[in-house]
Amino acid sequence: MKKPGKFKKKFKHSYAELAKVGKRHYSDKGFCAVIAAAVINDWSFGIAKAKMEARGYRHGCGGVYFHHSLELYAEHGKVAVPVDPYKYGKTLASVRNNIPKEGKFVWHVKGHIAASRDGILEDWTAENPKRYRILECYEILDISGV
Repeated sequence: MKKPGKFKKKFKHSYAELAKVGKRHYSDKGFCAVIAAAVINDWSFGIAKAKMEARGYRHGCGGVYFHHSLELYAEHGKVAVPVDPYKYGKTLASVRNNIPKEGKFVWHVKGHIAASRDGILEDWTAENPKRYRILECYEILDISGV
């Protein structure tokens, strides 16, 4: 018999895979914070959506405040370290070309959250770059040791 909590499954889905699941299986839209949480915590779309809804951060297909996303990361053993918002570029279009090759980052622009993992911007703006100005940037570090 397995001991509960001994094995924790990790998901490394891309933005395209997560967005496809969100649209097809959950009839969801406006899920940038859910996808960012899934990328940062290595969760599936369903797990990220359920955790946000359980805490009251998200209702149905609505948006999520940026600080609620940071609180969710902290609850799961992550630390958000502020980074100079213009260190990697002033807009998401320029950030896409200058993302650090290692680490996880969240990028906050007006009305949107984007996440990057190991040099890849896991967001719809990676394929369709926009000139959204970066408001905040955080590097997400795992302190749980898992």
